Amino acid sequence: MHLKAICKNTGGEFAGALLRPHGPALKGMKGMGMAVDDIFEAAKDAGRQLEEDGRISPETLRVVSRELLPLEMYVQIINQEFQEALYALEEE
Repeated sequence: MHLKAICKNTGGEFAGALLRPHGPALKGMKGMGMAVDDIFEAAKDAGRQLEEDGRISPETLRVVSRELLPLEMYVQIINQEFQEALYALEEE
């Protein structure tokens, strides 16, 4: 069910949603020293904004959902990781 519909049906107010494309890649990217701290800080700021203002600013949402890497590169990395996992299983 869509969050906006849930809010409407329960009399609540939709304050926004934090969407993070390529979320599973964040931990690895942070471990490799890539610049992703702004995303974590913006997510924390979103919580503060929600508490204080009752909404999340468009700028904060933009930072949280910014592109980490091009989709093609992400798919290539994930495919490589799966291939390596398959090779490891075959060697057992």
